[in-house]
Amino acid sequence: EETEEEDAQSSYEKMTQENAITKTTKLQDVKYKVQESKSLDTTIAEVAGDRETTNTELAALNEYYAKIKDHCIAKPETYEDRKAKREAEIN
Repeated sequence: EETEEEDAQSSYEKMTQENAITKTTKLQDVKYKVQESKSLDTTIAEVAGDRETTNTELAALNEYYAKIKDHCIAKPETYEDRKAKREAEIN
């Protein structure tokens, strides 16, 4: 009877020790995951700001490109324009 009681006590203490180790491990996991989550939130905020800045720059560049495209890209002359120039050269 004493042996059974000692075995039960030993088993209980062993289980209690395992539970304490598991609890400590899980608490540390939670601590590190919360820390990682905060770090990721900061990174997301920085990247969102960078994206907004990049989109603003892109819009400005597209607007600038649209303005200079008219000046820089050669447009074919219409038939009427060529005919008028030809007649001006002849006359």
